[in-house]
This record gives sequence, structure tokens and C-alpha cells, in this order.
Amino acid sequence: MNQTSPEIAALLSQLRDITPPPPINWWPPAIGWWLVLGVAVALAALTFYLTKKFKQRQRWNQAISSELALIAESRDPATVVNNANRLLKRLMRLKFPDLQTNNLHGKQWVQLLELKYGDAPEAINLTPLADAGYQCTPDLDVTTLLHDLRIWIKRCC
Repeated sequence: MNQTSPEIAALLSQLRDITPPPPINWWPPAIGWWLVLGVAVALAALTFYLTKKFKQRQRWNQAISSELALIAESRDPATVVNNANRLLKRLMRLKFPDLQTNNLHGKQWVQLLELKYGDAPEAINLTPLADAGYQCTPDLDVTTLLHDLRIWIKRCC
């Protein structure tokens, strides 16, 4: 049959079986997996932050709405104006802490409120807040004033 020369037999005896390469380790992962992990952590942190902000904003709006409802229960215009001014000053202290709003009253107070309101398409009238609280029987529409307050609060806070 097939006879091999001693040289070929010596070479054939040096051959080894084919060995598969070692398995690929799962650690450390490739750079792409690190990027996916980083993006996932960033998205989780962003979701947590936005959820917290949303819930805080929701509580804020609910508290303001309940306070406005309490103010609206009083049908005395002077009381409504005084309570509205208190609420607005508290909101201004929370929203704009660098402004000194505690000492403002009258026209200066209304001018600051209008300044913070800016140029909006819907005009509001906050002038009753300037002097209606100091009148014995102020002549103003409480419903309109409360509506304008809601608009101002919604836009500025």
C-alpha cells in the first residue's frame, strides 16, 4: 500500500491534534457594553430626577389650588385681596428668593408682579391688589381677580 519514508513518518509523528481556541471570557465586556450600561444608568437617573420634579410640581400646584379655593370662599373683597397678596408674596419668596418682596406694596408691588408676568397674550388686571386691601368697601369683581391670579400663578410659578 502506501509506504512512507522515514522522514515523512518522523514529520507525521510530530503532528498534534487540532485544539480549539480557549473560550472568550465574559469579563471584561467590550466597550460597547460599557456604553450601553452608561446610557442605561444616565436614563435611570434622568427618569428618577424628572419623576421627582413632576411629583414636586404636582404637590406645589395642588397646594396653590387649595389655597386659592380657601381664598375664594371668603366673599369679602378686602379679605380676598389681603389673602391673595399674602399668597403671592409667599410664592415670590419661594420662586424668586433674590427679590426683596416683603416690603413692597401698592403700585410697586403690582409693577413687580406685572414685570414677572411679562408680555403674555392674555392680559390680566392685578391693579386691585395695589389699593383694594386698604379700602373699607372696595369695588372689585372677586371672581375676575381670582381668575387673573390663577393665570398669573400658572404662568409665573
